[in-house]
Amino acid sequence: MPGDPYDELPEWLKRPAAAPPAHEPQPELPPEPSPETLPDWLATPAEPPVEEEVQPVSLEELRDEATAAVQPAPEPEKKAPRRRGVGGLLTGLMPQQRLVLSILLLMDVLLLGCMCLVMSGRIALPVP
Repeated sequence: MPGDPYDELPEWLKRPAAAPPAHEPQPELPPEPSPETLPDWLATPAEPPVEEEVQPVSLEELRDEATAAVQPAPEPEKKAPRRRGVGGLLTGLMPQQRLVLSILLLMDVLLLGCMCLVMSGRIALPVP
């Protein structure tokens, strides 16, 4: 038949697929144990658990239980107020350490100021 899409298929698609492999036999299960060979705890069937009647609980009872279980949180100990800011940081330093920090701060300010002046074009660096 002309225009049959089956004719356009390659040969390997036209051939029937190979038969699926046969299923392997399942291994035999062990025989059921007889009640004589079972331990005592397994040979006797367990008794079903006794179901207790559930008493409906009112919201009042739940609220009372919840408030009784809550204990007040312990109050935090009052501490002396900490000093904030740089003043609190510098009070624990020796005078020599304060001097070194102040010199380093001065150098930072001078360097940043010179960089801002050069970048804004207010001064020019001498180029050899």
